[in-house]
Amino acid sequence: MRRLLLATVSALLLTGCASTPAAPVVPELPKFGNPAEFISKVSAAMQEKKTASLSGAITDPDSEYAHSVRPRMLLRHEPGDRLSTLYDDTATSSNPMIIVSVPEGTYAKSKGSEEDHPGKPWKRIRVDDDPELEYISKVIKGGVTWLAEPSRHIGLLAQAKLDSATQDELNNIKAVKYVFFVYLDKAVTADIDKATKDWLKKRIAAGRTFTQHEIWLSADNLPLRWSTLEQRPNGQPASTDMVYQDWGKPVEIAAPPAKQVR
Repeated sequence: MRRLLLATVSALLLTGCASTPAAPVVPELPKFGNPAEFISKVSAAMQEKKTASLSGAITDPDSEYAHSVRPRMLLRHEPGDRLSTLYDDTATSSNPMIIVSVPEGTYAKSKGSEEDHPGKPWKRIRVDDDPELEYISKVIKGGVTWLAEPSRHIGLLAQAKLDSATQDELNNIKAVKYVFFVYLDKAVTADIDKATKDWLKKRIAAGRTFTQHEIWLSADNLPLRWSTLEQRPNGQPASTDMVYQDWGKPVEIAAPPAKQVR
């Protein structure tokens, strides 16, 4: 009888174990092993989706214009590898500003320009701008829109060291977090546009040596969050932390009406 009871108990235990569903196996997201592969895949994914919205924070103690702002931004990838953007820091800046960059030009207006030129608050920004509204041209040439849209930095990653790629989660979305180190003396020698090269030279002259990039990618290779950190020789670091949302959703980015532009 005892042997029969033990056999029955054993059978029940085995049956119970067999009926318990196995835990689901969650496959790891793919990781890129080098900067070139990262740049290629991420660039292709962004250009396919074309549009996104961003929000976050920029802190740069060396800049009187972008010392600490929390901008919002829209972006749209255009044909010919161009990028249209709408930058808006009017909610958080001491000098509230909106900057529109489209293939036909870059335009900006601020609280000051609206007060000084109520009929034509928008100023078209050119490479060698006149001194009128210097506070507008400087903030653009100082790189604030470049900082607010960090995927513009992606070409600089070709000169970077890929430090790590780890599984992570961001706002309940599975992601891979990448950490790159961009050494500015190498980045400035890359094939980049003049504005970017000038901006890098200014940072090198200020004693900065490298930028740490932390980038969270979704399973379809789109940035979810992009943070940068630069140590300054003596003092608070300079940093950006931007979150991407609504990839692929339509955005409204257009040049201001011509009658409102100086």
